[in-house]
Amino acid sequence: DGYLTIVDRKKNLIVNAAGENISPQNIETRLMGHPLIDQAVIFGDQSSYLVALIYANPKYARQLLGPTYSQEKLEQAMHAAIQETMAGQPSYEQIRRFALIEQPFSAEASELTPTLKIKRHIAWAHYGHLLEHSD
Repeated sequence: DGYLTIVDRKKNLIVNAAGENISPQNIETRLMGHPLIDQAVIFGDQSSYLVALIYANPKYARQLLGPTYSQEKLEQAMHAAIQETMAGQPSYEQIRRFALIEQPFSAEASELTPTLKIKRHIAWAHYGHLLEHSD
């Protein structure tokens, strides 16, 4: 329509292996809109798919899973939450793999800026190994 829309900071854009420009902030905001997801950070620059580090909302997870709470049940519930949240989005914006982290991102661990934005490179340095394994 001739309008210019700014969706994210240029330095935060992910350019995947197919050359698609992806705004991680839009996806992260969408994911964090689900009550099970407290924090999320997306990676996938120069990759054929997106991956996510996720901190689950512990209160909602315990409420949702009740006495059947286990890591395996939480991962299954998280997989369903991601699929539900990302339904209808283009295939290149789908999260193919995720890892749950046990502690929220924090300023004390230098993972958040003073304005509470996630420092992607620090988050990857701390938790990237959870996502780096072959398919």
